[in-house]
Amino acid sequence: MNVTPLVDVVLVLLIIFMILTPILQTGYDVKVPPTPPDSPVIEPPPDQLIVSLTPDDRIYLNKQEVLESALAARLGEILENRYDRTVFFSGDDEASYARAVAVMDIIRNSGAKSIGIVLETVPVP
Repeated sequence: MNVTPLVDVVLVLLIIFMILTPILQTGYDVKVPPTPPDSPVIEPPPDQLIVSLTPDDRIYLNKQEVLESALAARLGEILENRYDRTVFFSGDDEASYARAVAVMDIIRNSGAKSIGIVLETVPVP
């Protein structure tokens, strides 16, 4: 059996990957301007639903505290007659991962079609 064609193919593939790898890893540097400290806090629209989870396991629906047992029923009532069934979830960095997943599961089971994850913590009272 002759291995010369196999070695040729492997060397060609090696050269191709050596050339393409640095090209694929290049990107664009993005410089995002910093937020000024005196910028006003933008309030979400009143028809937008935001469920927040605090580090001490309190759940808020649009800045009103809700018990976990009542969250599904409350969201179900609100989402029942809505066309846009998007609910945003804001979990604090200190909240446990398992608790955040459990709250998102409640949101999904209450009728939300999509869940948006808010990257910045939404301030709650």
